[in-house]
Amino acid sequence: MYFGLFVAIAGALAEIFLSLMISINFSSGMMLYWALNVIKCVLQDFFVSPIMGIGINLLLLLCARNHTSPNWCVNKINWVIRNMIEDSIYHAHAVLKQKEAFRKKVRKNLHLSNTQS
Repeated sequence: MYFGLFVAIAGALAEIFLSLMISINFSSGMMLYWALNVIKCVLQDFFVSPIMGIGINLLLLLCARNHTSPNWCVNKINWVIRNMIEDSIYHAHAVLKQKEAFRKKVRKNLHLSNTQS
């Protein structure tokens, strides 16, 4: 269960160690260039990648259909798309859809009670 986490942490530590060992031999000009590339990679990992991941998941969520089709190929494609969506995005969308349905029901009941009075 924790094997993937252990491998990720060990890999990150090994990368940090190797990059520090390589950077010891750099001159000051190369060190600045290397530092800027590291900063660029860190910013990309923290900002660009999550935004792209959320965008791709939302696009897949829009493409996924919940109904079944008589065509076997369409059903398989929908199954693949639904399995590609990240679980947290899928569950958040389901919760928001339930809240929206609840709001519509409350609005409808309020409208009916206002018209009956």
